[in-house]
Amino acid sequence: MKKILLLVMSGFVLTACSSTFKTAKFDTNSWKPVGEQVEGLVYYEPHQVLVTYEFTALTDKGNLIGTAADKACVPIIQKQEIVVEPNFAEPRVLLNKPSPFSSNKLSVTLSNGMIVSLNSESTPKMPELIKEVTGFAKEAGVIPFVGKAPSPPACNAAPVIKSKIPFPQ
Repeated sequence: MKKILLLVMSGFVLTACSSTFKTAKFDTNSWKPVGEQVEGLVYYEPHQVLVTYEFTALTDKGNLIGTAADKACVPIIQKQEIVVEPNFAEPRVLLNKPSPFSSNKLSVTLSNGMIVSLNSESTPKMPELIKEVTGFAKEAGVIPFVGKAPSPPACNAAPVIKSKIPFPQ
């Protein structure tokens, strides 16, 4: 019984190792991270902002007559537009926490601190773990090798509607 437990625990240790990343402020003088570290990738969600442009100076044939600050003119709106900008008031953190029984690839593309694209690929490690544990157990003589029963092939024709579920529920 102790052999089985030891084999299973060693399998968990081998598959549970994963990498993490942290962000921190960086001091360019000492070339070291400073302050508290944040685990994950800091990003900002986009939000819409109304930008207003005003004329604030008075000119005549290219010569400056005065500005609104000098009370030489009254500022007027030139144009207004809605733009998408990062919401710097509410930073967010992207944490990558893959399962201990899978390997994970995560790629993120940022623009102005906002996520432009995100790609995550996950590969299950459970079949490899089962193969390793059963191989160790077979070699250790803990369990006898039992062959896999043949399974029927997968269906590949005659599609039917299995269910219809309202969305959202």
